[in-house]
Amino acid sequence: MKFFRLSFLSFLLTTPLIAKGPSLDELKVAFLYRISKFVQWDTSLENPNGPRLNFCFVNSKEFASMAEKTYRDQVKEIKVLQSPDEIRECHVTYLAPSPDFDISPYLEVSKQHPILTINDDSEFLSKGGILRFFLNEKKQIRFELNLDQARKVGLRFNAQFLRLTKIYGKK
Repeated sequence: MKFFRLSFLSFLLTTPLIAKGPSLDELKVAFLYRISKFVQWDTSLENPNGPRLNFCFVNSKEFASMAEKTYRDQVKEIKVLQSPDEIRECHVTYLAPSPDFDISPYLEVSKQHPILTINDDSEFLSKGGILRFFLNEKKQIRFELNLDQARKVGLRFNAQFLRLTKIYGKK
């Protein structure tokens, strides 16, 4: 099963975005769930949500709606957050980038909890976020990981996933 997940993730990573395929946003939503399969939440930390994960969205009802259609039965809850304190209930949180919306209060709260925070902004990881989506020159989705921050909050990533990921701060 692990081989299949890694193979599927590798396929998605090497497939360029094409006009007739899924939209960029649909691919990101699919990746959110797939990536969570490669994350281990520190068992020494309290996990009131049990084995199924809560997926949360900040500043993006559209992503939450797509997630609801895509993996509703595989997760415990899909939620659109209204305030930073709500992020404590999440395992995976996508913070949609917007010049009009300040995500820093959400990041401040998330730094104290084992929450996989994800965004597209090039400055996201320097602000304490954990994973960033970006497009390479071939228009393929890639990941950049703030491994130090992930470890601080108790998240561990599968070695296979780490091989497919650019590590923030490493040259």
